[in-house]
Amino acid sequence: MTRPFVVYLLGYPGVGKYTVGRALAEQSGAVLIDNQMINHPILALFNREVDLPDEAFERTGPIRNAVFSALEEIAPRSLSYVFTNNLEDKPEDIAIYDRLRGIAASRDSTFLPVMLTCAREVQLERVQAEERRRRLKVSDPEWLDGFMTSVPLYSPEGVMTLDTTDVTPEQSAAAIAERLAGA
Repeated sequence: MTRPFVVYLLGYPGVGKYTVGRALAEQSGAVLIDNQMINHPILALFNREVDLPDEAFERTGPIRNAVFSALEEIAPRSLSYVFTNNLEDKPEDIAIYDRLRGIAASRDSTFLPVMLTCAREVQLERVQAEERRRRLKVSDPEWLDGFMTSVPLYSPEGVMTLDTTDVTPEQSAAAIAERLAGA
């Protein structure tokens, strides 16, 4: 992997986006920008155990825009990046995806979207991990089950799909690195 890359790890909460992203960053030297880093300044204002107002996630938009602008305008073009997100199949989330893909192109970086999946029962167990609570991430399995039943995710054309149920984060990261090497 000599050409810089931008990997976009997508999927429902609890599939391992952050964990796989961290492993890929460690293996490749890429910078990990987990979606929770963008959400945290707003989510920290709320008790995560209560329903967040819709406006909470709307307020994260300017933070994401600042990160994307910095990536496009001032971040070193020699560096690679791993982003994570849970994008719904709706125009505003598709616009986020398209913007990051466009930034990767403007940086002359390989762009690879990766959809992570996981067996539902394993995912509902994983989501309850204490580390997720500390990081202000979704940790309620009942809420997640309802969300996955009612909210379809955006699955872009050409996405690489990885099932994280029975593999280590390092194995998932290695599979992504292998795909990047062939790009």
